[in-house]
Amino acid sequence: MNSRNSVLSGPLRGWLARMLVLACVLCSWTPLAVAQETEAGTRQFAVAVGFQNQKLYEQAIDEWQVFLKKFPQDPRADKATHYLGTCQLQAKLYPAAIASFEAVVKNYPKFESLDQSLLNLGTAYYGTAQLSKKPEDYDKAEKGFGKVVEQYPKSPLAARAIFFRGESQYQQNKVAEAVKSYGDLIQNYPQAEQLADAYYALGVAQESLKQGNEAQATFAKFAEKFPQHELTTEVRMRQAEILFAKAEYAAALPVFAQVRAVKAFALADTAMLRQARCQYELGKYEEAGALYWDMPKQFPDTKFYDTAVVAGAKCFYLLGRYSVTRGGLENVVKRNGPEAAEAKQWIARAYLKEKNPQQALQVLDEAIQQYAQSPALPQLLLARADALYEIPERRKETIALYADFAAKYPQEELAAQSQYMAALTALDADDYAAARTLSTQFLTLFPSDKLVPDVQFIGAEARLLLKDYAEADRLYRSFLQKSPNHANASQARLRLALSQHLAGKHAEAATELQSIMAELKDPGNQSEALTILGRCLAAQNQFDKAAEAFEQSLKVKPDRPQSDETLLLLSDAYRRQEKPAEAAARLRLLLKQYPQSSRAEEATFRLGEAAYAQNVFEQAIAHYSTVVKNWPSGTYASHAQYGLGWSYLKREE
Repeated sequence: MNSRNSVLSGPLRGWLARMLVLACVLCSWTPLAVAQETEAGTRQFAVAVGFQNQKLYEQAIDEWQVFLKKFPQDPRADKATHYLGTCQLQAKLYPAAIASFEAVVKNYPKFESLDQSLLNLGTAYYGTAQLSKKPEDYDKAEKGFGKVVEQYPKSPLAARAIFFRGESQYQQNKVAEAVKSYGDLIQNYPQAEQLADAYYALGVAQESLKQGNEAQATFAKFAEKFPQHELTTEVRMRQAEILFAKAEYAAALPVFAQVRAVKAFALADTAMLRQARCQYELGKYEEAGALYWDMPKQFPDTKFYDTAVVAGAKCFYLLGRYSVTRGGLENVVKRNGPEAAEAKQWIARAYLKEKNPQQALQVLDEAIQQYAQSPALPQLLLARADALYEIPERRKETIALYADFAAKYPQEELAAQSQYMAALTALDADDYAAARTLSTQFLTLFPSDKLVPDVQFIGAEARLLLKDYAEADRLYRSFLQKSPNHANASQARLRLALSQHLAGKHAEAATELQSIMAELKDPGNQSEALTILGRCLAAQNQFDKAAEAFEQSLKVKPDRPQSDETLLLLSDAYRRQEKPAEAAARLRLLLKQYPQSSRAEEATFRLGEAAYAQNVFEQAIAHYSTVVKNWPSGTYASHAQYGLGWSYLKREE
């Protein structure tokens, strides 16, 4: 919104032409009987004046040149030279005009309209700069206007000179100096014709300097002082944009609505889009979607038709109205404009929300082929990976797809999210080595991303499962140091203790767990912590305390998914204390509550072992036989066969 070359072009609009017109109006002239004036000179002067007053500047230039050539000593030569420059200025013959006005300044320092000549000289330099775009030409203009202010501060032209000095400074990117010039005009010349333009230019310059509050105040004064000015609607647009940039959406909303109501305004359709965006940012998706979709109806010639429809469709997507979303987007696809590829992506995502990943995949495969050269191709590729992720039997394919996306499109907004998904999916797929590699790559590629803590956790989990306990320990500690309030912080503390335990540091792990036990609020985390503590105690042969920890774990969260493992550990703790009845009871509870548990084979085998130890060989034979029958290729099948042999032998004895 700050560029002077945009539709909001700033104070240059119209002012140069108006100034030039004013600069060239002649005072009414009456021939005077002055010494050294000849009748022929007077006639020639009058002819030149006539052409100039009729705005026939080329003819006037010729006549002024004739006058100066024939009557160089005429006392009106200063005026003639000034008027010659004025006509050249109007004819946009800037180098010639500069030469003429410089001649006035040099040769006629007491010329009665020297302030006008200096102003026009600055204007000629400014016109040259407008064509050349060279900073040095704007610098000459700045200096030219500055001389008017320095030498004639009380001249009626001083305010105009100050204004254009500010414009020259702005064009040189000397914005702070321009702000001072505009401010000087406003403060010292409150009745100046240029006052409204000075307020406007000051606000624009303050915007350029990121002085949003100051610009807002300046534009507010403009709107108050000049409610009927031709720039008032534009000023309101700028006010709304400043509020929008500061995320003051509620305040910006009615201002954009006011601007949008002026349909003749060049940016009225843009104002309506902004109005909709404010509603979106305020979480009012229904209102935002309606405004987006109404904009093309209000402004049928808008070039933002597809942009508005896609934005509105996203609002309805967020509202869960997926068929409505697709309906709007299909219209964009039919128009086959630049937004068609993005529309296809959101059509696919609507299918994903409706749990139809196969249909989404079909849409995306077609779109990727159709829009292979579109800037939206990366989004289509990422959406395809998301669709495959929702198909369980193809989920593992997405590990490589997510990683490839992040590598090929590191500047894309969702590149980090994609790399994160690659690491997470690898971890969930039990590909711990890939999860380790991908998480490490993430931390190298996206060291400042908001997902860094989550990826650190994934990396630590992968190393724990790869039995790289020292590195897991380091990463868990780093995670907890940088993200102590993360949602996974409690889990990380538990994993840290587990990595210590698995590394053989049982006492350290037990101390760690006891120090955090009071901080754990979630019953599931409490139960897990007690189980790990029990394992640490058992590893130190403190089986009685271990059994207490396991019992407490089951009490805190009896339905924890890992409770079958805890029951198995508890049974072993009782066995080590020579409490076979308690041990057997926990094994039977495990088989009853978790018949499909992966620990069922071991539990059944341990029951056989317990029965054998108590010389109850019939029960031992039954349990060993169950192991051999149900898990013939299992870990304990051969041990059960061996136990069967001894049980039969002992029974015969």
